[in-house]
Amino acid sequence: MADINFDCPGCGQNLDAPDDMAGVEIECPVCGRGVTIPSPEVEQSDEGIREAPESLDQTKGSTVRIDVPPELLMPKPKPRIIKIKRMD
Repeated sequence: MADINFDCPGCGQNLDAPDDMAGVEIECPVCGRGVTIPSPEVEQSDEGIREAPESLDQTKGSTVRIDVPPELLMPKPKPRIIKIKRMD
């Protein structure tokens, strides 16, 4: 059984939960916000991939640099991971 790794939408805390808890609503252990544990990620096949329209080929490979003011930069995420376990 693999763990589901996700971030709290309220505080950004990285969380792990057993895959059998997918869809269960919990309270974030850090901020207390209600969070629904997402479904495990499913590998996608190449069938859903479509070709880009020809108009996008002209800008393909172009790089645009955007300078962001320091006050808008995101803080570094916390390195810790909190494991959520089902209470029996």
